[in-house]
Amino acid sequence: MKRRDFVKLLGAAGAAGALPGVSLRSASAAEVEPFEGMVLVTLVANGGWDHSSLCDPRENPAINHWADTMPAGTAGNLRYAPFAENAEFFDKYFDRMLVINGIDLQTNGHSAARLTQASGALSGYPVLNAIYGAIHNAGLPMPWLIDGSSTPSQDLGLQPVTRLPATDLMRSLANPNRRDGTRQFLRTADIAIIEQYRQERLQALLQENGMPYRDSQVASQLDARINRGLMHRLDDVFPETIDSLDLKGESNSMISRIHRMLVAIQAGICVTASASSGGFDTHGNHDAGHTTALTRFTRSVDYLWEKAEELGIADRIVLHLTSDVGRTPHYNSNNGKDHWSVGSSIVMMKNQPWTNRSVGMTDATHRKLTINPVTLEQDELGVQLRTAHVQQTLRRILGIENDPLCQEFSIDVPDIDLLNPAYSNPVIV
Repeated sequence: MKRRDFVKLLGAAGAAGALPGVSLRSASAAEVEPFEGMVLVTLVANGGWDHSSLCDPRENPAINHWADTMPAGTAGNLRYAPFAENAEFFDKYFDRMLVINGIDLQTNGHSAARLTQASGALSGYPVLNAIYGAIHNAGLPMPWLIDGSSTPSQDLGLQPVTRLPATDLMRSLANPNRRDGTRQFLRTADIAIIEQYRQERLQALLQENGMPYRDSQVASQLDARINRGLMHRLDDVFPETIDSLDLKGESNSMISRIHRMLVAIQAGICVTASASSGGFDTHGNHDAGHTTALTRFTRSVDYLWEKAEELGIADRIVLHLTSDVGRTPHYNSNNGKDHWSVGSSIVMMKNQPWTNRSVGMTDATHRKLTINPVTLEQDELGVQLRTAHVQQTLRRILGIENDPLCQEFSIDVPDIDLLNPAYSNPVIV
């Protein structure tokens, strides 16, 4: 073996040790059950999307310049802004969408709004991805994948994130013994012997009287060796190339990230994934900036669903489209829109009775309104919809509402059933 190949092998093995459940491939490796339940995927429009340019439109030129020449669009029971590529997006996916408007964010700051949209609270709560990952992580190698620092990741120690590996690193983690497309560094039989001695050594260390911290580390290493089988599943499904173009053939930085996340989900090593796309903080030249950002975002969602269908996992995905702050119902002197403390979210899922509906309301100038908790109609004595209600709804969809971990981080708001298909709120355009 050449020196550089030996160094490459050592590097791959070291990288594999950085993840629980990863080691060199062994013919006798014990297989761990892959995760085959519902997967929570969160896509964040970073910077604060304008709900009036998307799913809560207003036919008022002071609020939206498009209203000078066009009415709001309709797809199924939903209304949308005739802006960017919204018409194509809503026409294709209205029957998978629950639009939640009129959410009181209780802040107009980016960080606080980003956290409350992801957790249901301004502070003190983990984001839902952390809770869901902790509930279903049974030694999975990458239970919660996240793409970058701007994506909400507060876990409070429940479930640490795994930063989405670059394509080459992810391929090496799947099979560190891969030398190139057709060759391996070591024979499978040799790796099996190495693995046998490694596990025997770890078992022997556990039998010694050591310090609790060292014993914990050794036990974790042993568990990782035993649970490495799922990374072999990633090797089985990892494609020769990772996509970088959207479905219209244009470059989009989100596509590669989404593809890698979906491959991990397909392999059964991932419970939840989070990604973000920027460009939404349009304090100046709002229409041009939001056209670009929204087009990139909706094309990314379109790619996600089409690729998920191709990989056979679309029926398992619960997709939460969210943002941080909202945007003002008027333009500033720079033709921009500033921060607003009322916003919208969209939950998407296939073949559900609660989709093709909008719930929650704002008035003609996007001010929050209280609603009846049963009929969802405007009610001055009703309940103000908050991010906690969105999180409560997502917990119900995921089937974890009564899990002890959710009870530990209980949502203390008046109950609103946003999933009852008998009730909805028409958008006041």
